[in-house]
Formats: sequence, C-alpha cells, structure tokens
Amino acid sequence: MVLLFLTLLLVPAAAALHRVLKRDTGWFAAAVLAVLGGLTLPWLPGVAAGEITAEHLPWIPSAGVGISLRLDGVAMVFLLLVLLIGALVMAYSARYFAPGKKTGDYYVWMLLFVFSMSGMVLADDLILLFVFWEFTTLCSFFLINRSGDKAPAPAQRTLLITMGGGLGLLMAALMIISATGTSRISEALQHDVWQQDPGFTAVVAVLVALAAFTKSAQFPFHMWLPDAMVAPAPVSAYLHAAAMVKAGVYLLLRFSPVFHDVALWQAMLLTSGLITALIGALFALQRHDIKEIMAFSTVSQLGFLVAMIGVGTPTALSAAVIHVIAHALFKATLFMMVGIVEGQAGSRDIRVLNGLRRTMPVSFAITGVAALSMAGVPPMLGFVSKENLLKGFLSAGEDGSFGSGLTWTVTLLGVLAAVGTFAYCGRIVLGIFTRYSGAGAQDEPQRPMETDAAKEAPAAFWLPAMLPAAAGAVLGIVPQLLDGVVTAAARAASGTDYTSHFHLWGGLSTDLMLSAVIMGIGLAAVLARTRVDSVVPRRILPFTGVQAVEGIREMLIRLGRRAGDLTRTDMHGLHLTAPGLMLVGLLIAGLIAAPAVGELEPGSTRTADWLFIALMVVLLAGAVITTNRAAAVVLAGGAGFIVSAYYFTLGAIDVGLTQLLVEILTVVILVLVLRKLPSTFHRVRRSRTVLAALVAAGFGLMAFTATYALTGRRGQHEVARYYLENTYDQTGADNMVNSILVDFRALDTFGELTVLGIAGFAILAVLNSAFSTSDNRSEQAKWWEGTPLGDAENNTTAMRSVFNWVAPLIVLFSLVLLVRGHYEPGGGFIAALVAGGFFALRYLVAPSDSAVKLRWDYALVIVGGILIGAGTGLAGLFGGSFLTPLTWDIPLPWGGHYHFTTALVFDVGIYLAVIGTVLVALDRLGQAQRYPAELLKAYQRSHGLPQQDAGAGAVGADPGDVPPQVAEVELYGQRARGKGDQQQ
Repeated sequence: MVLLFLTLLLVPAAAALHRVLKRDTGWFAAAVLAVLGGLTLPWLPGVAAGEITAEHLPWIPSAGVGISLRLDGVAMVFLLLVLLIGALVMAYSARYFAPGKKTGDYYVWMLLFVFSMSGMVLADDLILLFVFWEFTTLCSFFLINRSGDKAPAPAQRTLLITMGGGLGLLMAALMIISATGTSRISEALQHDVWQQDPGFTAVVAVLVALAAFTKSAQFPFHMWLPDAMVAPAPVSAYLHAAAMVKAGVYLLLRFSPVFHDVALWQAMLLTSGLITALIGALFALQRHDIKEIMAFSTVSQLGFLVAMIGVGTPTALSAAVIHVIAHALFKATLFMMVGIVEGQAGSRDIRVLNGLRRTMPVSFAITGVAALSMAGVPPMLGFVSKENLLKGFLSAGEDGSFGSGLTWTVTLLGVLAAVGTFAYCGRIVLGIFTRYSGAGAQDEPQRPMETDAAKEAPAAFWLPAMLPAAAGAVLGIVPQLLDGVVTAAARAASGTDYTSHFHLWGGLSTDLMLSAVIMGIGLAAVLARTRVDSVVPRRILPFTGVQAVEGIREMLIRLGRRAGDLTRTDMHGLHLTAPGLMLVGLLIAGLIAAPAVGELEPGSTRTADWLFIALMVVLLAGAVITTNRAAAVVLAGGAGFIVSAYYFTLGAIDVGLTQLLVEILTVVILVLVLRKLPSTFHRVRRSRTVLAALVAAGFGLMAFTATYALTGRRGQHEVARYYLENTYDQTGADNMVNSILVDFRALDTFGELTVLGIAGFAILAVLNSAFSTSDNRSEQAKWWEGTPLGDAENNTTAMRSVFNWVAPLIVLFSLVLLVRGHYEPGGGFIAALVAGGFFALRYLVAPSDSAVKLRWDYALVIVGGILIGAGTGLAGLFGGSFLTPLTWDIPLPWGGHYHFTTALVFDVGIYLAVIGTVLVALDRLGQAQRYPAELLKAYQRSHGLPQQDAGAGAVGADPGDVPPQVAEVELYGQRARGKGDQQQ
C-alpha cells in the first residue's frame, strides 16, 4: 500500500520540480523509481518461497469493494518490470528531449502510467483492476496525443480499440461479482461456479480474452500498436517493454488458473497468438522504418506470449513468464536505441542510414546485443526464453487435450514465426549499421546519407539503454537466478506446484534441435536479405488495418450524425413532442392516483401560495408577450425570484438561496449574451403566435394540474425521517441539506462536481471555437456613440464606487457561507454563487474588456476544485471508505471546541469548481466581439499571410488590436460556416 502511494506521490513531486529541473526531472524520477524498485527486492525470497502478501483498505464497503492489494509471483514479476524499466526510461528521457522542449505534461503522464501499471498488477479487487486498467488506457492516449500534429488520429484509434476491450473487462468483472458474490480476485478464482457453470465460464473467458487482445495488440486488434509509433521513443520503450501491452499478458496470466483447460479459451489464445506472431514477423520484414519494424516485432513477440498462455500447461506458463522478462529487457533497449539513432543520424529509414557502425560503435554494440537476445542466439536470455517457448509448444499434449498432430502443428508454426524473428533482427542491425540498403525490387530508390555527420551519443544518453541489454546477457549465462520468481509466477498462473529450472545448456533435446533449425534458416534469410526483400509482398490486402479502423470510426461518426439529424432542427414542435407526451402521462397519472393517495393534508395549500402563483403568471405572461429581449430576460428572472421567495416562506433556506443566486447569475450571463444579439425578437405571423400561446398554456395547465394532484398527499417519507433523526449524531451537522450533499451522498456530489468541471471546459471550447460574426448591436444603441450617454468610463463611475465598498462585504459573506454551511444555511455551492456575484458585478461595472481581464487561469481553478474533492475522498479511506468525513474537536482559546470536519474541505472543492465555471462564462461572454485564433489562422493560410499564434485578432485580444483585414476575416468566417452547414 505504501509503495503504491509513493508512486502516486511521485507525480505531483515531479510536476513541482519540473519548474526548476525542466527535462532533468527525468533523473529525479529515475532515482525515485530505482529506489522503489530496490525496496521490492527484499520481498523476492519470500515470494519465491510461495509467500503471498495481502492488504485491504475499505473503499466502497456497502458494495463490498475495497482497495485490496496482493503480491504473489505474477504480480512480483510485473511490478519489478514496471518500476525498474520505468526508472531506465525516465533516465533516458532526461537526455532524449531537447533542453527547450516542453516536457512537464510528459513526465506527469508517464509517472501516472507507472502508478496505473503498479496498481493494476497489485490489484486484488475486480473493480480496482478495471479502474487501473482504464487509467493505463487514458495515460497512453494522452502520451500519444501530445506527440505532434499527426498524433490525434492514432491516439483516437488506440483509445477506440483499447477502451472497447475495457468495456469487455467491465462486463466480465460484473458477471464474476454477481456469480461469486465477491469482488476479490483471489476469492473469486477459488469459487466453484467455474466448474459448475460451463456456459458462464466460457462467456467470461471470451470477454477477458478480448479485453487482453485489445490491450496486447493481438489479431485482429493488432493495428493500433504500430499506429501509435507517432509517440516519442521513451513512450514507445515503456509502452512496449513494461506497460500497456504487458497489461493484456498480465490479465491472461491472472485468469489462467480457471480458464487454462477451457477449450474456447485455448482455441482463441492459440489461434490469435500464432496468427499475430506470424503476421507481425511478416509485416516487420516489409517495413523500412526501424521504429515500425520494432513495433511489428513487439506484435509478433506478444503473439508468442499469448499462444503460450493458450497452451496452458505449467511448462508453457513458465516459458511465458521468462519470455516476459527477456522481452522487456531487449525491447526496452531496442526502442531507446531507435531514439538515439534517429537523434544522431536524423533518420529511421534503413534505405537511408548507411554504415553507422564506424561512427557509432557503442550504439552498434548495444543494439547488437539486444537484437541477438530477441533473435534467440546464445548466450542471451532471449535464447533461454526461446528454448522454453519451444518446450511450451511441445508440452501441449501433456494433459491429453492436444493430439500429437496438433502439438507439432502449433510447434512448427511457432518455429516459422521464430525464423521471421531472426530475419527481422538481422534487418534491424544490418540496416542501421552496415551498408545494407534493405531495398527490394518493389521499393523506391533512396540515397544513403553521409555517415560522417552522425556521431556517437553522450554516455548519459546510451547508458540507460545499455543496462537492460547487459542484464539480458548476464541472465542468459546464469538464468537459474530467475528460477525462484518464475516458479512462483508459474504456480500462481497454473494453480499447480510446478517448479521451473532454467539453464543455458541442457543437453541435446528436441527444442535444441529446433533452435538450431531456426538459427540456420534465419541466418540464410539474413545472408540473402536482398532476395528476401524482393519476394516479401508489400501489400497483401487492398487496405491496411489502420484504414479498416479509421473506416469503422468514420462510419460511427456518420451514424451519430444521422441520429442527431433526427432532432437537429429549428422546428419547436419536434423538440416539444417528447416533453409534451411526458406531461400528458403525468397528468393522467396524477388524476388517476390523486383519489387513491388521499386528501390533501391540512395546511398543504395557503392563500400566499396562490399569490405567488399569480405573480409568476403575470411575469411569465409579460416575458412571452414582450418583443424586447432585455425585457424578456428581466421578466423571466423576476419569475425566478418569486420562486426563491416561495422557498423562503416554506423554510427551505438553502434551496431558496441557491435559486436566488442562480437567477442573479443567469440574468447577468443572459445580459452579456444580449450584447451580441439584436435588441428585439424577429416578427412572426399572428397565427403562429396564437398557436404557440395555446400550446404553452396547455403545457402549463397540464404541469400545474399534475403537480397539484401529486403533491402534498402523503406523509413524511421514511428516508426524510432517517435524516432528521440521525444527521446530527452521525455527522455533527445542524444543516441537514448540506450534510446530505457532503456527508451522506458525497459520492453523488463528487460526480456532479466532476461533471460541472467538464461542462466548464466544454463551455470554454465552444466559445473559443465558435465563428464570430459582425457586430449585431441595434442601430438605436449606436445612436449614443460620441455622446455623454455612450461614455462607458464616466457612466460606470457611480457603480464602481459602490462596488469598491460592497466587494469586500460580498467576499466576506461568501467565505462565511462556506464555513458555516455544515451548521447553518450555506455551503460550498451557495458560497460560490455569491462569489460568482462578486465577479459578475466586477464585469458589469468595468468600462472595458481589458479592465477586467483575469490574471490567473480559471481552468486551473476548476481542476483544483476537482482535485481537492478527490483528495478529500482519498483521505476518507483512513476513516473507513472513500469520501468518509473525518472529524476533530479543536479547542478554542476562549473555551469550548470547534467541530472540524473534512466535509468542509470537500465544500472548498465545490466552491472552486463552481467559481471556475462561472468565470469561464463571464470571461468569454463578457468580452467584446472578436473572431477566434483558428479563423484568423485559416484566413492567413488562404491569403499567404504570416501566421500568428496569439495576439491581434485572437480570442482574448482587445478590440483595438484587431488588424485592418477584420472585415475580410469575418466575411471569410461567415462563408466557411455556411459551407460547413451545407455539408451537414
């Protein structure tokens, strides 16, 4: 638990230090991860001896879900890879990126990746496993997406495929919890349901396999992995060696104890794994970009692993585990060397690279050692793991589920894929470091580059890449060092007492003979590399996997647009049909149910109620009749104020305050919007007006009748009685409404808080991207320009004077409402709305847009509010579960105690998120008419003008900064928008 917490704590620590260290933050992160990895080493003897360490912290006790962690052999292997390979990649990153490169977000997402993978391999709870599984998906998406202009499309395709698999895992998790009655993985795997219900077992096996296939890039989901190569080399190194793709392999090993003898499971894993191993090798032989070759080599090696788990014997599972270790070592080295070669030589194309062995001898040696390990050449660890893979294939018939014919079929297919591995390893090394062009008859001729310009990288750059290659060489000579941990992992994955024994030389055997055949044929293919290149087909199908995925994505988008077209209309009748039918249903239900539920309780209706209703009718009727937009806003706001007063008379102070403040801010926002609209509504036919009035009156009458029939006809609900009787005893709160929000139903509130933050960012995106049009102010408003009434500076002097006196009181009142919310009417939401009123007044009294420009980022305010809410929830784990309030009685100097609760801190999170969202609307809507930066850039590109990223004419610029071509830009925007509407 402490180890996992420290990996999470490393994220904000690195983000803070990045302001000082910049790219050298990688050294700090590498040191911390290396220390954490070293701290796990003392656990190795116990794990090797079969000890299992488990910890549990309640998370959602009512659902039986907790932060349950379990360290066994499988978790130990993957945890060491996650931490130690992560440390090497972080050290490599410190020199991979240029000194001025923006790397702050890179380190945040990479370290979150480390945390997510650590949590996933340690998780012993199905829900926790799923949460960390999806975290790895999101981390990979953002790491890919930040990699340049070409990155968004591959990132989206990766997200589409891997999140689809995540849904399969979620469905499997829910089915397992429902059938076994527990979310603990270790307990669920021991349940009798797996033997008693073969149908259930088969369905869950398919869902788990599909989830793993999407994550580990297995056929037919293999295409996302090479597509994601737009990411920089450190991301690829970690993603391929220890993270993302290893997550699927881990999942298969974790569920292997209950599925290893399920025929459907074996068929899926063997078929998909062998096809993936073969096509990955073939595609690697087709490519000339060394990073693409590496990517397809990962696809192929993952196919071996999946096929091994599909065989399912203890021998095969042991082979899969040691190959996971070997693959992590040689693949981490190779991807880091790709980045070094590209950085030093300026190319990744083997048709261009020319004899780098002379100028980069150290890189040649490191790449050669890692490639020999991947090719399975002794004395590398890759040779030992390949020997055991062949043993695993040959062991397929041990339990009688495979006949000898099928056993040799899968073995020979594995041998063929291994020959391809040897061939593309030679293609990598010779293509980079010798004068071998790698070009076949079907390739466009390329001019080799001058190698004298490529110099050896500094030692600090290649050292992190050398270490895993050296580890692979050492462990190949003494592989028995891995016996203990691999045995523990194989036992956990197979549910048997199997013992693994590894050695470099085990005497003459069938697998050794097969290895000799692989190396012989592979060497011949390398020596005849030009001939092999000429016969390898460059295109097998008329489309690529990426094109297929992109076609599916575009098809889904088209379907979504067509579905949206059903309601994308200005016809009010179509939009009002659904709520109209609902109101009719409520009216009928109310009329039917009213006699059955009894008479109205005495005092349910008062004379004052009818007065409030009459006032609302008058105000709303005026809002409907008026032709002036400002008058309509004022009248509708007045109706809202009447509702607030109604709540106050009923004693619902918190609800009344909320309604009142929302109405105030809504009126302000609408007034800001009205600045961009004509002062009056457009004229309509009288017949349409009459029809609209009749429909509105009918809807209102039905809503009133249904509400009157269904309200006030039953006593107090038992839930209300529970809150009244237990709120103070359980939370110490006197304000029951606030306590329900931040104590009893804090999880709901946290969800709403997150949604509010997302809505704030959505508002920001919409207002930033919307095309601006010319000024729509009415001609009457322009009459006052140049007169005293049009002087904004002088006309707002009185209001500013009042504001300067009132502003501190508003802020103080906001803070008082925040602090007292647990005991008196108030709370984070109401306090934030009051603070929003302060900012609204600040905008309204300002004489110009530039006078109210924010000097801090309100987007960070929203994020800060959400993070405070989440942090409060995590602190609640110490009290029993997520978001459980922690309380202390703090003695006061003048006597007595102050009852402090973390619910107040949670309220602070609500406070910040609401303020941030209000500021988004005020800042974007409160500024003068402009056109967005995207429109200006498009105009400049179309007219051959110099590009500008910000400043004049962009969102946030003052009106005085608008360049002289403003009218042309606005016309360009109108035409572009019209063209887009026609296309839709």
